[in-house]
Amino acid sequence: MEIWDHLQDRAKVASADDNLVGNMTYTEVKDCTSEAVGSLDEGSVFDVAIKDFENLRNKAESLITNALKYKFPANFSHYISKPEWQTIDDAPLSSKLSVFHPNLLADLL
Repeated sequence: MEIWDHLQDRAKVASADDNLVGNMTYTEVKDCTSEAVGSLDEGSVFDVAIKDFENLRNKAESLITNALKYKFPANFSHYISKPEWQTIDDAPLSSKLSVFHPNLLADLL
């Protein structure tokens, strides 16, 4: 809060071409922090960062929504339209695989 108040005090007496912070002009500081720099409007040092993160979140949300709506159904349509699973039935015991090698089984008998 103190940084914002200090920046506001400097901005109120500076012109657009004056260096406000280090080598940064008033306009550069305003573009990096908040449109409220030098005005009576409420703002903060992080207004631009907050706006950029909101835009990024909205873009990510849009990409995820579009993927769920269009890409996933298209990519998984083969799995949805025809069953890929085979059911296990009561097959007779003779058709099941033996864990013994046939020659080993003959030697045991």
